[in-house]
Amino acid sequence: MTEAAVDGSVAAPAAVLVQPWHRAHPAGSVGGSLYAVDHAHRVDAARALTAEGCRVHADVILDEAGRQRGVTWSELTDVRRLVPDARIDLHLIHLGRPQADQLLVHLDRALQAVTMLAASAVTLAPAHVVGHRRRLDRLRRAGHQLWAEVSPRTAATDLDDLDVDGALVMFIEPGTKSAADLAQLTKVVELSRRFPVAVDGGITRTIAPSCRDSGASYLVSGRDLLTVVPPTTASLQKGLQP
Repeated sequence: MTEAAVDGSVAAPAAVLVQPWHRAHPAGSVGGSLYAVDHAHRVDAARALTAEGCRVHADVILDEAGRQRGVTWSELTDVRRLVPDARIDLHLIHLGRPQADQLLVHLDRALQAVTMLAASAVTLAPAHVVGHRRRLDRLRRAGHQLWAEVSPRTAATDLDDLDVDGALVMFIEPGTKSAADLAQLTKVVELSRRFPVAVDGGITRTIAPSCRDSGASYLVSGRDLLTVVPPTTASLQKGLQP
């Protein structure tokens, strides 16, 4: 929606651009993180990503106080409604140690949302994969993939006995915005021998090729892939005749 500026001119809405470096990688192998843009731009980001053939990755974050810090359920509902062709995948992140009842409610809602949003995949920490095995298996039978989160503190061997469809290797601690730790590439190499591997956390155009060379089949990028272009003021003064 356009807005009138103080001088009576018309301000064009902000736009979200997808940087073209993703085209150097196979179609559908790059996803944009909605968490990287402000709340007001997340539907536009999903629309731009889908138009470019990229996936839509959503970090749904619960903090220690039980507050939702990442992409909200309302935003994701809007994305599915307004961008029906979006290929959405969810990453459920828990910061600190939320109370057990808060965590259970959050996970219950999240697992229901996987179906409602027609999410292609959901990623959880290994402990939650084990703790919610039956419900997750029902989701898998319905066609939703289950991926395990591999944080910098998680060893590749921690997934040895885990029945999942893939691994999401985090190059930073989930929910933070640090620079990528390239030492995580060793986990990508090891895990890609067993199942598909995605990478996330500070992934840039310069890091992406190394991730693919190490075996990653899905690259999630945020700030380096998505750019919000601020609104410009059009030269349409109030009352100006053509």
